[in-house]
Amino acid sequence: MAQTIWQKLSLVVRGNIHEALNKAIDLNSPAAVAQNIRDLETYIERMEEALTKTEGDRNDLRRQLHFLQTQLEKNTGYARAILEDNNPSNDHLAKQLVQKNVQLKPRAAGLEKQIAEMTEVTAALTDTISKLNSKREILVTRLDELQTMDYTTSAKAGAANALRDAEKFLGEDSIDNLQGRAHRRASEADAALKYQLQKSSSLHDQAADAILVTEVDDEFARLQAEAQQNKLLRGGRS
Repeated sequence: MAQTIWQKLSLVVRGNIHEALNKAIDLNSPAAVAQNIRDLETYIERMEEALTKTEGDRNDLRRQLHFLQTQLEKNTGYARAILEDNNPSNDHLAKQLVQKNVQLKPRAAGLEKQIAEMTEVTAALTDTISKLNSKREILVTRLDELQTMDYTTSAKAGAANALRDAEKFLGEDSIDNLQGRAHRRASEADAALKYQLQKSSSLHDQAADAILVTEVDDEFARLQAEAQQNKLLRGGRS
């Protein structure tokens, strides 16, 4: 049996999806993955155009079929009415209507077959587009991963080069040496401050002791003077 145009199209669709979905590519090559994404997008665009065209043609055939089916029903109704009018003289008109229906039925059957084939093609196109989109999403994710890896590798290489350049300028004063020197200077400053604080505290204590001695001497002298005066007063009264 010869294949119709829609059956051939269905085979082409299946062939395209097999080729697109099973194409071997290097998943570690950003360029190869990006090219495959572009190829898939081209396939998807073509499939979507074919789907739109097929659905439009199928809708047109459905309208034609509906018209024929309506005509067949009307002819059958008219023929039945003529045969039931109890007037045999016009039965030949009923026969003409039946004859017309017999001629129209093959056309209706042909339309039904074409619509069924186009429905199959539509389903195949829809399924193909879905699978191609799924693979495209997977490859887009993979491309993002590869690009991120490239960016990370470049950043690490740049950091390594910067550190090597810094070592050239610093010479023996590496980062560790500079940090060690800073710590030593901080420790020396802390020790000097502690010594000055202790020295200041000692001077303060000595000054406080001298003030205390002076206060004691002054108070003792005052008491001596009071005692002497009291003696003189008591001697005068006696």
